[in-house]
Amino acid sequence: MRGLVCFVLIGVLFSISGCGPPNSVNPKSIDGEAIVATVGGEPIYATDFVLNYELGFPALFGGDRTRLAYLDRIIDEKLLALEGIRRGLLDHERIQRNIEDLREELLVEKVFQRYVNDRVNITPKDITLAMQKDRVSFRLRYLPAKSHAEAHRLRDEALKHGLAALIRDFVSKHDEQNLHPSDFESPFIRSSDLHPDLTEAIIDLPLGKISAPVAYQGQFILLEPIDIRREPLTLTAATRATYEQVAFQQKARVLARTFIGTMMKPLDVHLKPVPYRLMREELWRMHQEGPPPRNLLAALWARETNDDKDLRSMLDEVLITTSEGDWTVRDFLATFPAARYPLRHEDREDFENDLYDAIGLTLRDHYFVRRALDEGMDEDPALRHELALWTDKWVYRALREELSNIEETIRQLRDRYPLIINHTVLDTLTLSDPNSTGLTLLKGHTLRPAFPVADPMW
Repeated sequence: MRGLVCFVLIGVLFSISGCGPPNSVNPKSIDGEAIVATVGGEPIYATDFVLNYELGFPALFGGDRTRLAYLDRIIDEKLLALEGIRRGLLDHERIQRNIEDLREELLVEKVFQRYVNDRVNITPKDITLAMQKDRVSFRLRYLPAKSHAEAHRLRDEALKHGLAALIRDFVSKHDEQNLHPSDFESPFIRSSDLHPDLTEAIIDLPLGKISAPVAYQGQFILLEPIDIRREPLTLTAATRATYEQVAFQQKARVLARTFIGTMMKPLDVHLKPVPYRLMREELWRMHQEGPPPRNLLAALWARETNDDKDLRSMLDEVLITTSEGDWTVRDFLATFPAARYPLRHEDREDFENDLYDAIGLTLRDHYFVRRALDEGMDEDPALRHELALWTDKWVYRALREELSNIEETIRQLRDRYPLIINHTVLDTLTLSDPNSTGLTLLKGHTLRPAFPVADPMW
């Protein structure tokens, strides 16, 4: 990895030191950001250059002046973006769809930032507890149940006779499956390797005590810690920083769950089972032909079928009811951000789980975006800047697809658009060894890179 990268939820911050005095261009923008170059009057900020460089592809570091060689690639992409905008590529449907999807994603992040991340307060005690919990390993005894009611019934029996006795009884009733009681006991496992819901259920549970039923992967589980092992920990600045992030994520997860509940519970959301099942079957068939390249509604209309009773015949049926109005099948298909939450389609169970989650995510994001707009979060300079960087990337790629001689085009563009490089700023940036391994960071739950780095095919 080149350099020290600290990636925290939705932000990436690099420290830049040693910027010198102005040379041929004022090194400060209106908001105080140092500038390494201007292209067609538009700045390339030092912070953006450092991120691009640190997260970039090593193949682009060529020649003796590595940072200048890399900056040239960024400048070339900026030139093509400016030219693409001049040619009207910004109006292309695909680019506009990308912009709107990213805009909504960033607005959702802003809501979480304001109402969750910014309200998390980490104390020294939180860090110590995070350290202690991570160095603890458990052996667990567990028993699954098909329903919440069955899990409670089994727990009542387990409190009287012991969970081990119930497991032996379960094994004897299913002897045809060749089970053994040890199949219901885990090896030593750290809490950090468990699903957060399972960790929360057992982290403070004494040995031999049985947890309340825990919802997990479509069923309910009873858990009983049967052994515990604590490992020594050497405290260093690095480990402390790591566990500070662990503590932050733990608190943020709890606060996020509470915040989402306060927003969504009053909506009284209900899913209509019949249209949902029909939609699920049709979408499963569609995804077996390959993930739709556009949103689900557009993909449905583009699909050829001889079935008169396919999903298109029920688009106006109510799929979701809320206290603020109903959502039809059409509404959901048109709104669901498939690029943001791609549905797994290799396995039927994975697909169904993802689609069910997609209902909640789509509604959550819809109301989060509405809240963000009501509070003016779309005016946030950082959001607008990130959106502009990605817009340049998409326009550049669209123009590049149309060009037959990209080198000649770039030579012409360097004459058309004024270019100024601030070597004083560029040469004094603190950068990592270009020969070390690069790093790819993905943004949260999506497959989108955290930052638009220079393309590798130069």
